[in-house]
Amino acid sequence: MLYDIDYRWALLWLGALGLIGWVFYKLAQEVKEDIFFKHYEKRLLAALMQAGAVMALLLMLLIIWFYFTQERL
Repeated sequence: MLYDIDYRWALLWLGALGLIGWVFYKLAQEVKEDIFFKHYEKRLLAALMQAGAVMALLLMLLIIWFYFTQERL
């Protein structure tokens, strides 16, 4: 079942996950660089966005590892 994945779909998913991770990381950087960084909600939002970026990038690496380590039938 997983061996029928076309490499174009895998690259599309990897690109989408990478883009999501990059966007979350950049948004978190902008929130952190805000001068009026005193509110708890902003710090929590920045932490959640960075966690989302890390999870998206780790999932991208997991897909790469899984795709290239499986034996082809």
